[in-house]
Amino acid sequence: MCEIWIFRFYDILNSSVLFLKEYQTLITGILAIIAALITVKGTLKAAQMPIIEAKKYQDKLINSKKKYVCSRLSEDLKILSERAKHAKSVIKVVINTNTKITDKTREQTTLYFPFLIDDWESMSLLDDNIIVKIMDLRKLVFQHNFDMKRAGGAFGADNFREIILQNIKAIEDEAMAISKIF
Repeated sequence: MCEIWIFRFYDILNSSVLFLKEYQTLITGILAIIAALITVKGTLKAAQMPIIEAKKYQDKLINSKKKYVCSRLSEDLKILSERAKHAKSVIKVVINTNTKITDKTREQTTLYFPFLIDDWESMSLLDDNIIVKIMDLRKLVFQHNFDMKRAGGAFGADNFREIILQNIKAIEDEAMAISKIF
């Protein structure tokens, strides 16, 4: 019985060797193709690694810039709101005392916008709706400064006084509201 198994194993082994000899070239070709595909995949992955790392670094840098711009704008807008509050107080004092508007009064009530607003690279990091709100606030500040430059003598008509006080209050509120978005 044991001899039968030995002969069968020998037959199987002999037929396997014959099979391998007949298809040796084909098997070698297939193995060479598989090896080439593995090599190509490894080469492509190695070539893409610097690109992937550069993209990760770029994304990290953009996120860092965005955090800086947001925190800086938040603080600058809070300062603008405080300055608007101060300017409103100065205007109320001038109105209540019925004194003339001087260059010192104009200087105390002139509002300055953060320098980052004019930096398009920094502003491009923000969402569009925030940019629109900031541009609307900027328009209010420029209008206020224009009104203060053209205000002569006392504040004159009640209409003009109310417009200036409403604009300065809008600047104060809007600047604080936008600063809280960040």
